[in-house]
Amino acid sequence: MLRLLQAIASVYRQAPHGPLAAALPKLSVEPRPGTGKRKPVAQFVGQAVALGREGPLAAIADAFAATEPECDWLQNPNYSEASLGPGYVDRYGYVELVGPGRPVESADLLVGLLLLGPGMHYPDHAHPAEEIYHVVAGTAEWWREDEGWRRKRSGAVIHHVPMMRHAMRTAAEPLLALYCWTGEVKTYATMTESRR
Repeated sequence: MLRLLQAIASVYRQAPHGPLAAALPKLSVEPRPGTGKRKPVAQFVGQAVALGREGPLAAIADAFAATEPECDWLQNPNYSEASLGPGYVDRYGYVELVGPGRPVESADLLVGLLLLGPGMHYPDHAHPAEEIYHVVAGTAEWWREDEGWRRKRSGAVIHHVPMMRHAMRTAAEPLLALYCWTGEVKTYATMTESRR
Protein backbone atom coordinates (compact mmCIF):
# COMPACT_ATOMS: atom_id res chain seq x y z
CA MET A 1 0.00 0.00 0.00
CA LEU A 2 2.90 2.34 0.66
CA ARG A 3 3.93 2.08 -3.01
CA LEU A 4 0.43 3.19 -4.07
CA LEU A 5 0.47 6.09 -1.62
CA GLN A 6 3.86 7.18 -2.95
CA ALA A 7 2.57 7.06 -6.56
CA ILE A 8 -0.42 9.20 -5.54
CA ALA A 9 1.79 11.67 -3.69
CA SER A 10 3.94 11.98 -6.81
CA VAL A 11 0.90 13.07 -8.86
CA TYR A 12 0.00 15.75 -6.33
CA ARG A 13 3.58 16.99 -6.07
CA GLN A 14 3.59 17.57 -9.84
CA ALA A 15 0.29 19.44 -9.75
CA PRO A 16 -0.44 20.59 -6.19
CA HIS A 17 -4.02 21.51 -5.42
CA GLY A 18 -4.42 23.85 -2.46
CA PRO A 19 -4.40 21.99 0.86
CA LEU A 20 -3.12 18.81 -0.74
CA ALA A 21 0.45 20.11 -0.87
CA ALA A 22 0.44 20.59 2.91
CA ALA A 23 -1.05 17.13 3.40
CA LEU A 24 1.54 15.26 1.33
CA PRO A 25 3.71 14.28 4.31
CA LYS A 26 0.76 12.20 5.57
CA LEU A 27 1.00 10.09 2.42
CA SER A 28 4.42 8.77 3.40
CA VAL A 29 3.27 7.37 6.74
CA GLU A 30 3.33 3.57 7.03
CA PRO A 31 -0.35 2.63 6.55
CA ARG A 32 -2.36 0.14 8.56
CA PRO A 33 -3.10 -2.92 6.42
CA GLY A 34 -6.61 -3.57 5.14
CA THR A 35 -8.46 -6.86 5.45
CA GLY A 36 -9.04 -7.43 1.74
CA LYS A 37 -12.84 -7.14 1.86
CA ARG A 38 -13.91 -7.22 -1.79
CA LYS A 39 -17.08 -6.09 -3.57
CA PRO A 40 -18.39 -7.41 -6.91
CA VAL A 41 -17.01 -4.31 -8.69
CA ALA A 42 -13.51 -5.74 -8.14
CA GLN A 43 -14.16 -7.97 -11.18
CA PHE A 44 -13.27 -4.90 -13.30
CA VAL A 45 -9.89 -4.22 -11.66
CA GLY A 46 -7.89 -6.18 -14.24
CA GLN A 47 -9.47 -4.41 -17.21
CA ALA A 48 -9.11 -0.97 -15.58
CA VAL A 49 -5.48 -1.59 -14.64
CA ALA A 50 -4.65 -2.74 -18.19
CA LEU A 51 -6.14 0.49 -19.57
CA GLY A 52 -4.38 2.58 -16.92
CA ARG A 53 -0.99 1.09 -17.70
CA GLU A 54 -1.28 2.65 -21.17
CA GLY A 55 -1.95 6.15 -19.80
CA PRO A 56 -0.08 8.98 -18.07
CA LEU A 57 -0.91 7.67 -14.58
CA ALA A 58 0.46 4.17 -15.23
CA ALA A 59 2.41 4.19 -11.94
CA ILE A 60 -0.85 4.50 -10.00
CA ALA A 61 -2.55 1.77 -12.05
CA ASP A 62 0.42 -0.55 -11.53
CA ALA A 63 0.66 0.13 -7.79
CA PHE A 64 -3.11 -0.30 -7.42
CA ALA A 65 -2.92 -3.73 -9.09
CA ALA A 66 -0.35 -4.83 -6.50
CA THR A 67 -2.22 -3.28 -3.55
CA GLU A 68 -5.87 -4.03 -4.36
CA PRO A 69 -5.98 -7.59 -2.92
CA GLU A 70 -5.29 -6.21 0.58
CA CYS A 71 -7.63 -3.20 0.25
CA ASP A 72 -11.11 -2.88 1.72
CA TRP A 73 -13.74 -2.05 -0.90
CA LEU A 74 -16.42 0.38 0.27
CA GLN A 75 -19.75 1.77 -0.94
CA ASN A 76 -21.70 4.86 0.04
CA PRO A 77 -24.55 3.75 2.35
CA ASN A 78 -26.83 6.29 0.60
CA TYR A 79 -26.62 4.25 -2.63
CA SER A 80 -28.52 0.99 -2.84
CA GLU A 81 -30.27 -1.35 -5.27
CA ALA A 82 -33.58 0.05 -3.98
CA SER A 83 -32.67 3.64 -4.85
CA LEU A 84 -30.52 3.07 -7.96
CA GLY A 85 -31.82 -0.13 -9.52
CA PRO A 86 -30.67 -3.73 -9.94
CA GLY A 87 -26.99 -4.28 -10.62
CA TYR A 88 -25.85 -0.81 -9.58
CA VAL A 89 -23.99 -1.86 -6.44
CA ASP A 90 -22.28 -4.70 -8.35
CA ARG A 91 -20.59 -2.19 -10.69
CA TYR A 92 -19.58 0.53 -8.23
CA GLY A 93 -17.14 0.77 -5.35
CA TYR A 94 -14.13 2.58 -3.99
CA VAL A 95 -11.01 2.03 -1.94
CA GLU A 96 -10.01 4.77 0.53
CA LEU A 97 -6.40 5.01 1.63
CA VAL A 98 -6.33 8.30 3.57
CA GLY A 99 -9.11 9.65 5.78
CA PRO A 100 -10.99 9.16 9.05
CA GLY A 101 -10.54 5.53 10.08
CA ARG A 102 -8.60 4.70 6.92
CA PRO A 103 -5.14 3.04 6.60
CA VAL A 104 -3.54 6.51 6.85
CA GLU A 105 -5.53 8.53 9.38
CA SER A 106 -6.60 12.08 8.49
CA ALA A 107 -9.49 14.16 9.84
CA ASP A 108 -9.67 16.61 6.94
CA LEU A 109 -8.38 14.75 3.87
CA LEU A 110 -9.89 11.78 2.02
CA VAL A 111 -7.92 10.05 -0.76
CA GLY A 112 -9.12 7.02 -2.65
CA LEU A 113 -9.79 5.31 -5.96
CA LEU A 114 -13.27 5.01 -7.47
CA LEU A 115 -14.07 2.15 -9.85
CA LEU A 116 -17.16 2.12 -12.07
CA GLY A 117 -17.87 -0.83 -14.34
CA PRO A 118 -18.75 -0.49 -18.04
CA GLY A 119 -22.22 0.79 -18.91
CA MET A 120 -22.60 2.57 -15.59
CA HIS A 121 -24.42 5.82 -14.82
CA TYR A 122 -23.39 7.44 -11.53
CA PRO A 123 -26.32 9.87 -11.15
CA ASP A 124 -26.40 13.50 -10.05
CA HIS A 125 -24.94 13.86 -6.57
CA ALA A 126 -23.27 16.44 -4.36
CA HIS A 127 -21.29 16.63 -1.13
CA PRO A 128 -19.93 19.38 1.14
CA ALA A 129 -16.27 18.40 0.59
CA GLU A 130 -14.24 19.93 -2.22
CA GLU A 131 -13.16 17.23 -4.67
CA ILE A 132 -10.45 16.71 -7.25
CA TYR A 133 -10.42 13.69 -9.57
CA HIS A 134 -7.54 12.41 -11.70
CA VAL A 135 -8.68 9.89 -14.32
CA VAL A 136 -6.34 6.90 -14.05
CA ALA A 137 -8.05 4.65 -16.60
CA GLY A 138 -11.00 4.63 -18.96
CA THR A 139 -12.74 7.21 -21.08
CA ALA A 140 -16.01 8.39 -19.55
CA GLU A 141 -18.43 11.29 -19.68
CA TRP A 142 -18.47 13.68 -16.75
CA TRP A 143 -21.28 16.13 -16.01
CA ARG A 144 -21.11 19.29 -13.87
CA GLU A 145 -24.01 21.62 -13.31
CA ASP A 146 -22.03 24.56 -14.74
CA GLU A 147 -20.80 22.92 -17.96
CA GLY A 148 -22.89 19.89 -18.96
CA TRP A 149 -21.48 16.58 -20.22
CA ARG A 150 -17.83 16.36 -21.31
CA ARG A 151 -15.77 13.38 -22.40
CA LYS A 152 -12.65 12.88 -20.25
CA ARG A 153 -9.76 10.50 -20.84
CA SER A 154 -6.93 9.12 -18.74
CA GLY A 155 -4.88 11.96 -17.29
CA ALA A 156 -7.78 14.42 -17.09
CA VAL A 157 -8.28 16.45 -13.91
CA ILE A 158 -11.82 17.26 -12.75
CA HIS A 159 -12.58 19.72 -9.94
CA HIS A 160 -15.81 20.06 -7.95
CA VAL A 161 -16.32 22.84 -5.43
CA PRO A 162 -18.42 22.02 -2.33
CA MET A 163 -22.05 21.09 -3.13
CA MET A 164 -21.56 21.27 -6.92
CA ARG A 165 -23.87 18.76 -8.59
CA HIS A 166 -22.01 16.28 -10.79
CA ALA A 167 -22.40 12.87 -12.42
CA MET A 168 -20.47 10.35 -14.51
CA ARG A 169 -21.27 7.66 -17.03
CA THR A 170 -19.17 4.95 -18.61
CA ALA A 171 -19.59 3.19 -21.94
CA ALA A 172 -17.56 0.13 -22.99
CA GLU A 173 -14.68 0.72 -20.55
CA PRO A 174 -14.55 0.78 -16.77
CA LEU A 175 -13.47 4.01 -15.09
CA LEU A 176 -10.74 4.11 -12.45
CA ALA A 177 -10.29 7.55 -10.91
CA LEU A 178 -8.12 8.86 -8.10
CA TYR A 179 -10.01 11.32 -5.91
CA CYS A 180 -9.21 13.65 -3.08
CA TRP A 181 -11.72 15.33 -0.80
CA THR A 182 -10.77 18.24 1.44
CA GLY A 183 -12.81 20.06 4.06
CA GLU A 184 -15.92 18.29 5.33
CA VAL A 185 -14.86 14.75 4.47
CA LYS A 186 -17.06 12.86 6.94
CA THR A 187 -20.34 13.63 5.15
CA TYR A 188 -21.29 11.17 2.42
CA ALA A 189 -22.47 12.29 -1.01
CA THR A 190 -26.22 12.29 -1.55
CA MET A 191 -28.17 12.04 -4.78
CA THR A 192 -29.63 15.35 -5.90
CA GLU A 193 -33.21 15.82 -7.04
CA SER A 194 -32.49 16.24 -10.73
CA ARG A 195 -30.83 13.32 -12.49
CA ARG A 196 -28.84 13.63 -15.73
